[in-house]
Amino acid sequence: MKISEKELETITELANMVVNRNMTVPAILFLEAYRPLSFIGSQAMLVFKPVVSLIRSFKSYDILQKILEERDGIEIVIKEIERIEREKQKGVKNGKV
Repeated sequence: MKISEKELETITELANMVVNRNMTVPAILFLEAYRPLSFIGSQAMLVFKPVVSLIRSFKSYDILQKILEERDGIEIVIKEIERIEREKQKGVKNGKV
């Protein structure tokens, strides 16, 4: 799956939110379990978009839905979360918290 710069930016933003909230392991477990249902889940995101937009406005909702539609997209998200978590751990080891 080829991703655009905007999609990569959205993935990185999502991964940073996950890592900053110390939710790396639960997020990866959820995404791995979600992988077989990725298409159905992405279609559910389309169904719930009007309701979600009433509660909160997400600039990147459509981009995220498109990424999660593909199984390769889920793998890219997982790898980005893991990459940012490794960088965070290196910073902790080097005293750069």
